[in-house]
Amino acid sequence: YALVVETNGSIQQNHLFSLDANGTLKTLEPLDFETTPLPKFKVRVSDASGDTLEETFAILLTDVFLPGVNTFPPTDVLNASATLHGAVEDSGDDPAGVSGRGFVLGRSPDPDLDDNDTSTVSFSAGSGDGNFSVTTESLVPGRVYYCRAYATNSEGSRYGPQRRFVTSENRTLGPLS
Repeated sequence: YALVVETNGSIQQNHLFSLDANGTLKTLEPLDFETTPLPKFKVRVSDASGDTLEETFAILLTDVFLPGVNTFPPTDVLNASATLHGAVEDSGDDPAGVSGRGFVLGRSPDPDLDDNDTSTVSFSAGSGDGNFSVTTESLVPGRVYYCRAYATNSEGSRYGPQRRFVTSENRTLGPLS
């Protein structure tokens, strides 16, 4: 295996790559989507009898970024449950799409998926774009909670804005006279 030497007027970007004796192609520097969105390189293969074959390859680069996600106000907030609402508004141009989405809920502000706080829990809501919701159970009456929607693609996870809500308390009235 060998990279073919570039000639004047060549459309290849062989200078961006190295090719070892095992045929492993490596980049010599980070590939920049903005300057070269479709880098091409030419490889020559020779056999024991001296026959050669040259082939040009192209690498399709995509400019992937974190997904866009929104958190909407919770609804149906009761003493032990609430319905959380969110939306993936942009997949981040990831060809694989949004692989995970859901909510993080905690007793402290700005809960996240990597939170070490034992009161923080996450609720998965599948994958893909669009609106999603989850109904939580087993909340404590009369407590303040913070929630954020999240979406994950190959670039990482992003959170929507935080929403705060308070579960209702169970109050009993004394005897009516």
